Amino acid sequence: MKQIKYVLSVLFLSLILVGCSTSESDLDTYQVTKVIDGDTIKVNFEGQEETVRLLLIDTPETVHPNKPVEPFGNEASQYVKNTILGKNVQIKLGSEKRDKYGRLLAYVYVGDETIQEQLLRKGLARTAYLYNDLTMLDQFHKAQNTARLKNIGVWSIKGYAHVDHNHGYHYEPKKDRTNETSKILYDPNGPDRDCGDFNTQQEAQRFMDATGPNDPHRLDGNDNDGLACERLP
Repeated sequence: MKQIKYVLSVLFLSLILVGCSTSESDLDTYQVTKVIDGDTIKVNFEGQEETVRLLLIDTPETVHPNKPVEPFGNEASQYVKNTILGKNVQIKLGSEKRDKYGRLLAYVYVGDETIQEQLLRKGLARTAYLYNDLTMLDQFHKAQNTARLKNIGVWSIKGYAHVDHNHGYHYEPKKDRTNETSKILYDPNGPDRDCGDFNTQQEAQRFMDATGPNDPHRLDGNDNDGLACERLP
């Protein structure tokens, strides 16, 4: 009797494993007809072209009507193009088939792995928009952590990407404030200045010369040799 129970248990476990392995191998295959950006593609789906939004990830913007191209956005789009454009992929739809824009929501497999995992591992995407199917979120976090630990891609810019957030990427190119700063710093009618306001002796000298011979900011010190802030480099 024990032996029969053991055999039945083994058979039951085998059926479960077979069922799990079959679920992925039975995914339908579709051809990718266009790559819109890093997280959105078009496929020939059941006889018509459909837009597919990759589940659980977000890549930097490249085609947003109100945003400039964001860092690593072009790299993400190009990677997806190089990897799957014109090729067949396997698609597993999310628990909700479409989003509010009518796009299919899906995990997109390239062989045994999703394109999402590949993008995350290379630092070309981050996990986001967690309001649909969360089946693969743990796997995605593991792939993402590889890039985060290496500080590559979107994780190489401090404060640019955040895990699981829906608010996009936060990046502002550094503005060239040289002219603005110079205008304020060298304004003879501005607030009182001392040597600590300047980075070099040359900067201090230009300012002192611009204020006239009386040196109203007393940058010459007590030696009256006409040289401003002589201790600065």
